[in-house]
Amino acid sequence: MKKLLLLSAFFITTLLNAQNNDIKRVITTFFEGLHTSDTLKIQSVCSKDIVIQSIIKNTEGLKHIITPQKLFYELIKRNT
Repeated sequence: MKKLLLLSAFFITTLLNAQNNDIKRVITTFFEGLHTSDTLKIQSVCSKDIVIQSIIKNTEGLKHIITPQKLFYELIKRNT
């Protein structure tokens, strides 16, 4: 029984570590694409239905802005 419990714990730990590595890879790829203005690299790790939302504070208070996906990628390309 102890062996089964140890094997299960090892298996679960391995799975969780693999998931963390996948998350780190996605975040790293996204920011590499952002810093190099590579929209194809960014799109490779983003959903087709990505919604970009920003909240800014101006003199009138907080303002919520939703940037359409197409505009988001165009702004990244313009940043080069």
